[in-house]
Amino acid sequence: MTKNKFLTTLSQNLLEILDDDEYYDITIEVGKDSCVEIFHAHMVILNYRSPYLRKILSTNKKKNDGTLTHIRLTNISPEVFKIILKYIYGGNLSLEEYDTSVIIKILVVASELSLEELITYLQSFLLKSKRKWLEQNFSLIYQTSFENDSFLDLQNFCANFISQYSEKIFSSPDFTSISEKILISLIQNDNLKMNEVTLWEHVLEWGIAQNPGLLSDPSSYSKDDFNTLKNTLQQCIPFIRFSNLTSREFLNNVFPFREILPNELYIDLLKLFLNSNYNPNDEKKEPKKEKEVKSKVDVKEEKPTLKSKNKIKRDLLFPSSFDLNQWKKVYCSNDTRPTAINWFWEHFDPAGYSIWRVDYKYNNELTRVFMSSNLIGGFFTRLQGAHKCAFASLVVLGEDYANSIAGYFVLRGQNVPKEVSRVADFDSYTFRKVDHTDPSVRTSFEDYIAWDGHLDGKKFAAGKVFGSIFR
Repeated sequence: MTKNKFLTTLSQNLLEILDDDEYYDITIEVGKDSCVEIFHAHMVILNYRSPYLRKILSTNKKKNDGTLTHIRLTNISPEVFKIILKYIYGGNLSLEEYDTSVIIKILVVASELSLEELITYLQSFLLKSKRKWLEQNFSLIYQTSFENDSFLDLQNFCANFISQYSEKIFSSPDFTSISEKILISLIQNDNLKMNEVTLWEHVLEWGIAQNPGLLSDPSSYSKDDFNTLKNTLQQCIPFIRFSNLTSREFLNNVFPFREILPNELYIDLLKLFLNSNYNPNDEKKEPKKEKEVKSKVDVKEEKPTLKSKNKIKRDLLFPSSFDLNQWKKVYCSNDTRPTAINWFWEHFDPAGYSIWRVDYKYNNELTRVFMSSNLIGGFFTRLQGAHKCAFASLVVLGEDYANSIAGYFVLRGQNVPKEVSRVADFDSYTFRKVDHTDPSVRTSFEDYIAWDGHLDGKKFAAGKVFGSIFR
């Protein structure tokens, strides 16, 4: 009882320190545009309570001239940051007074600031006390949870819900408002229990809803109408397993929309449904030498399919002594210089991993710093399938209307994995493999993952990390 009383008093005292305007040594500008608020805080508390803020503060050392340190957090709302700041100081958070939508925002910010203890607590509270709300707002929860690797409990909730209530998800009123990325993730999900023709109908429904001028009956479509729908669904079609359809389903549900299919796929489907013995792989002759090698090995021939779900297997690569997941933990939980950097070079395995310099191709089109930062965030969000084979740090250098994006990727293997290269944003960046033994490369790599140093002679403005265990 006495111990709890002491902790309660300590928590209250720390909250009083937060409210004291006399001894603070840092100002934090939170929000953007017209919704900005300045908070006063204490660097020593922020440094020990948040690994993310520790990294930010390491690039904003306390000045000897008495000038206050000032940092900006443009992607966080002042309302949510005020709640988080009280938790950082007082160690307590009463959730009953907040709407569930606000708790979701708190969870996202907790992840941004690497508050692992709070992330675990918030997920537990949501699953125990707000499960019905989570089910009613599944699209939001699904998108939020799979944009962040640290939301494992919510990811498990979503996987179970998809397995049990697939039709409910696709029939919900807000289904057609989900993003393309979320739709693709859903139709790729191994837990999805839905026959292929029903899935195809829902995908068509979503595509038509994105173009209000289109009707559901394709018999009235013009060539432009088909092209519009084709462009809308071009990223989704590769994940539909048309070979699982019956001939009748193909004729009634796919054939009327044949104009939106890639020509090669359409021809293969015609051959498949007109000739039940047709195998599209028969027309793709293997080199004679490769056939001879295969004939000497006892390999079971897999049943061919027109399009299987896109799973990338890394087990063909040689084992590596470099533990990517352990590196992420070291990077997020320690000062980058010298602890994390020293650990990286001591454990890096150049045979199993490679380092790549990455630059954005269209820097001349960038405007505001926060928009460039959001561009990186979008790229990293779409890389959700690459967490097991990639780590990256990309930064925005410069200032508003004069900035650029650059950084480094650490990738499994000696080539860019398909989990990275298949993402739409990939073509907007140049990937150049570098020599880790080159002293200039090592220095540049260290600067870009520490967010300080020379950085090609430019000013650090913002940064994001992909593959972090917290973010």
